[in-house]
Amino acid sequence: KEGKDDEVMEVLYRSLDILRYVCMLIAPLIPATARKMIAQLGLEVSEDFSKWSELKEGGSVSKSDALFPRLEE
Repeated sequence: KEGKDDEVMEVLYRSLDILRYVCMLIAPLIPATARKMIAQLGLEVSEDFSKWSELKEGGSVSKSDALFPRLEE
């Protein structure tokens, strides 16, 4: 709807920031996947995941292959 652009942008920003925190939480368990996710968010990847940078306004998310392969039945 018109006039909701700021609200939509805020929701998207918060959602991506939550995903950044999820990456930090899963890093000890599946570090390679967490690094891929952080890279897709356009953030700097370092060995110390607690130093992963915060999201920047106007950033973009890159498209890539699936992080986990689909299980065939």
